[in-house]
Amino acid sequence: LLAPATYLRGWIPRSLPAAAGEGTPCMRPLARVPSTSNPAPCARAVDGLRRLPVCEGGSGRPALAPVLVNFGGDGGWPAAASCFGAMAAVDDDILLRSEAHDLLPSDDDEPPEEDQFGRMVYLRKCSELGISPVSQIMKFLEMRDMHIHHYGLGLKGTLALASAMEANSVITSVRLTNNNIPDEGLLQIVKIVSSKPHIVELDLSGNKIGSSTCKALAEWLGKRGVQLSSLILNHMHMSDKDAAGLCVSLEQNDGLRVLDLSNNALGEKSAAALSAALSTNLVLTDLNLSWNQLRPKGVCSLADGLSPNLSLQMLGLAWCGMQDAGAQAFGDMLANNQALADVDLCGNQITLMGIGSLASGIAQSVSLAAIALDNNDIREEGGQKLLEAVQRNDGVVKMRLDNTNTSYELRMAIEQLLEPRLAAQQAHHLCA
Repeated sequence: LLAPATYLRGWIPRSLPAAAGEGTPCMRPLARVPSTSNPAPCARAVDGLRRLPVCEGGSGRPALAPVLVNFGGDGGWPAAASCFGAMAAVDDDILLRSEAHDLLPSDDDEPPEEDQFGRMVYLRKCSELGISPVSQIMKFLEMRDMHIHHYGLGLKGTLALASAMEANSVITSVRLTNNNIPDEGLLQIVKIVSSKPHIVELDLSGNKIGSSTCKALAEWLGKRGVQLSSLILNHMHMSDKDAAGLCVSLEQNDGLRVLDLSNNALGEKSAAALSAALSTNLVLTDLNLSWNQLRPKGVCSLADGLSPNLSLQMLGLAWCGMQDAGAQAFGDMLANNQALADVDLCGNQITLMGIGSLASGIAQSVSLAAIALDNNDIREEGGQKLLEAVQRNDGVVKMRLDNTNTSYELRMAIEQLLEPRLAAQQAHHLCA
């Protein structure tokens, strides 16, 4: 079995004794597969590799416990081929732990002059916490973009990553979405990122944020000169109270341009805080509040702050419970606002009672170019008002009206009116 044996040398510690079953306590066998052509026992052994702990060898370095496989009998080679094929599919994280044997210095080794990527710090912290290093993190530590999605880092994995980021000097973008990171771990990430002015993008979506992290974010963003330009915090179970504190910081912030707070629990308190911030903020250009609980009162409050705003161009307010009262306030705001260009109002329970004011605002807007109104009960009469609005305002180039109880002919009439405008706008951008 020369080929499999050669392959195994890539991950079994080089100090593996010649006699099966012997060796240091750290190198105790993980599994013995008896002499058989049945690949099932080997499959179970390979599955064990995925949960193999990093242990301390005699030199104090992490080492791997070997899987001792005895392929005998006539069916030995087919069983070996099956087993090693399965081993080849083991996640890179397992292979990485063998590299730690060579990467981590012993007590006699001189420390590196500079660990600008934080790779050594990361390996040491993983060893200290008793967890396996993640190969993707090791790779991304050398890149500008640290994008780690769906890796289930948890608290310990996040603490190890934070220690590496603290030593890293090249990362400019951090995305850690859906990694089962608790508030304590998110707090450490925010503390590290806030001390790194070269990091301009932070995405923590899909994790569980709490008051501690929200407070740390608010304190950081409330300072002048913060370089962070994009903050994505969707699907994080953020409470209305915590979000309100975060939104207040936007009154002083002069760097953040993109903010996504969609799919949280924002309500009237957050809307009031945002209203005050938007009336003075001059840098935020993209705000997503979709799938929150703003309701009519929250939308009315938000509209008051948006009316004098001169910077916000893209606004997501889909599925926020706007209703007719909110639509009327929003329409009045559109007539006065001079910046909004792209608005999403889908799924907001807007009916014929609210569409009149909204259509009037669309007709008078000096900046609006696109609006989405899908999943609202506008009906044919409301659709006619929207058609008249876009006929009066030749700046509008896109309008969505799917599932609005309007006729196909009406929607096609609006589309045929807007299609040449959109083509002309795209041609203009290409020439520019």
